[in-house]
Amino acid sequence: MSDVPALELRPKYYMGLFLIQNLLVHLFLTFWAGMFFGTFGTFLIPAGFEIIGLEPPKVNYFLVIGVAVFIFLPIIRLYLTKKNYELSSFKFYEDRVEFLEGFLTKQRKTVYYDQVSEVSLTEGFFQRQYSLGTIVLSTRATSAGEDDSGKSGVRVNNVENSEALFDQVKKIVKRK
Repeated sequence: MSDVPALELRPKYYMGLFLIQNLLVHLFLTFWAGMFFGTFGTFLIPAGFEIIGLEPPKVNYFLVIGVAVFIFLPIIRLYLTKKNYELSSFKFYEDRVEFLEGFLTKQRKTVYYDQVSEVSLTEGFFQRQYSLGTIVLSTRATSAGEDDSGKSGVRVNNVENSEALFDQVKKIVKRK
């Protein structure tokens, strides 16, 4: 058993891909936050000004909060995702794969190849535009349709040269 990895993978971060993949989520959250917090702002902020005896500002709180969320939410998520990708590594040894990922919450996992039931490659439409793919090592405990392999299996997101790396990973896992 060697302690030198046969292969080490790191996910590739592309800001454009992240923004495209999350556009609908950001638009929904912008609309929701504008409506939800804008409603509170419309009633609470003027009431607070009246309590202290000042004229409340004539502001569209729905729009102000919506624009703030539209600008700052993606910036925060971009930063957190980038840091998470920078700190992620997947090391394939002769008998196991070990991965470490996480910025706010660190996760470390070891999966032995005799537990792997399937190795798969997914190249989504937007991933293909950047020549990326996602390699998934599923274990018997992975439930069907589980998007990120949950508590079992390993998911290596957005790797470059994914076809060749997929073949390499299959060969390493097959040696078990």
